[in-house]
Amino acid sequence: MHNWSFYRLSKFIEYKAKLEGIKVEYVNPAYSSQTCPVCREKNKVKDRGYKCGYRNHRDVVGAINISLGYKIKLYQPTMFCPRLKIILD
Repeated sequence: MHNWSFYRLSKFIEYKAKLEGIKVEYVNPAYSSQTCPVCREKNKVKDRGYKCGYRNHRDVVGAINISLGYKIKLYQPTMFCPRLKIILD
């Protein structure tokens, strides 16, 4: 699979998902790693930190934002953002 094109891999995933009754949706990842998942501020992160105090790797931030778009809670935001924990407490 490491030498498959994106198209071939996506078609294989669609095929396997259909066998299991799972719907596959494609998401536009534009700006997903630049937007803070806590305060929603856009920032070209150089130091992986946002003004609200949230810090994480840009790939993780992108994955979180995509999952939040589908209302899937995969993480605890207070884990990485101490200021949010204070606000919620």
